[in-house]
Amino acid sequence: MYYFSYLPIGTEVRLRKLPAATLCIAGLNLICFGLTAYFGRDSALFRELAFVPAGFRLHSLLTSTFLHAGFFHVGLNLLYLWIFGSVLEDRMGWVRYVATYAVCGVLSNMAQALAVVSFVPQNAGIPIVGASGAIAGLLGLFLVRFYYVRVKVASLAMLFFQGVFRASVSKLNAAGAMLLWILIQLAYGLATSSSPVSMTAYWSHVGGFGVGLALGLAGGLHREAGEERKFLKARRYFEDGQWFAAMGEVIEYLKSRPLDPDARTLLARTFLLTGQRKRAAAEYSRAVSIELERGGESAALEHYEELKRVASDFVLPAGAQLAVARCLEARGRPDLAAEAYLAFGRTYPFKQKAPAALLKSAEIYCAKLNDLEKAGETYHNVRALFPQTPWAQLARKRLAEIGRVSARRAPLATHLPGWGRSEAGPEL
Repeated sequence: MYYFSYLPIGTEVRLRKLPAATLCIAGLNLICFGLTAYFGRDSALFRELAFVPAGFRLHSLLTSTFLHAGFFHVGLNLLYLWIFGSVLEDRMGWVRYVATYAVCGVLSNMAQALAVVSFVPQNAGIPIVGASGAIAGLLGLFLVRFYYVRVKVASLAMLFFQGVFRASVSKLNAAGAMLLWILIQLAYGLATSSSPVSMTAYWSHVGGFGVGLALGLAGGLHREAGEERKFLKARRYFEDGQWFAAMGEVIEYLKSRPLDPDARTLLARTFLLTGQRKRAAAEYSRAVSIELERGGESAALEHYEELKRVASDFVLPAGAQLAVARCLEARGRPDLAAEAYLAFGRTYPFKQKAPAALLKSAEIYCAKLNDLEKAGETYHNVRALFPQTPWAQLARKRLAEIGRVSARRAPLATHLPGWGRSEAGPEL
């Protein structure tokens, strides 16, 4: 006896942001599954939401996609939803993604109803439930948008009588994997069309996949795919150690997507590995600025820390440098925040917030890092750069406090007085 099973467990597409709509859809599925499990499939709630071809309510074409027959049913659907839906939402945007999901769910139910009425009309009174048709639509979209990627698949093969048990993980081309999947669904659909005992809605899968494929082509997802394919090709070259080939592909990709921070970072890494440190630092700087403009503070800080490892003396453009310093301070990274404020003040002394940035740097060194020497050096910078100003007066006062503390050989344990009030100037 032979047994073979496989499951997708991931793709090489990287998420750029949290797929909130996918998580909401998954949450609704789990809530509805929990409610129907609690009240039972004979409850008024289940009858109201389930789609019955023999006499359905219009809303049930959609609501039935949130009902499931069991743990395996809901679990498998949510696995596919996360793997393929999350990246589609990331690239399509949540509005287009949710609308497509709903349309695929409704039309896939209609396709299954048509098959039931045509081949086994005696089953027209059996409810059709599950998100499979809508998720099959996502697979159709995935084929259009990500035909060039690799899908990671876990498989299990067993030969019972021979005692063979083999589990493996492999990568398949997305186009081949999706086409194989839909051919299997079509074959099972044709084989069981006249069977009154078949409980799997294969024609819902076929219909949903076809709708998703058509909507993806109509929406121009194949054109978007062509652009991103260059970036993925560059990433593969990079992983294989072909730095110059990766560089060429990512430069070509950036001609059409100049504001992609991940591509900027990949280009920076190729410059670094080919000995072009200044160009690498400039690309890291662009990646940080792009992420900050988009509100991606976490990603911006990741790029910034990578930049500092490459070129510790490199300073970002003024606005980006100050924004990074604030983010680092807010996220509890006083060492890096102090350095970032200091770099801003020294590099851009004619900026209005330069003296405040230097004072903030000195405060962090003193009150949070207990580095009185570095704090004193920074206060001396303020006096040298901004003589005969209130900033210099405040710096002299702080130096006097540090001198008294140093004389007693005790750490300055409290927050320096006056910061954020009139004597310290404007907030950063």
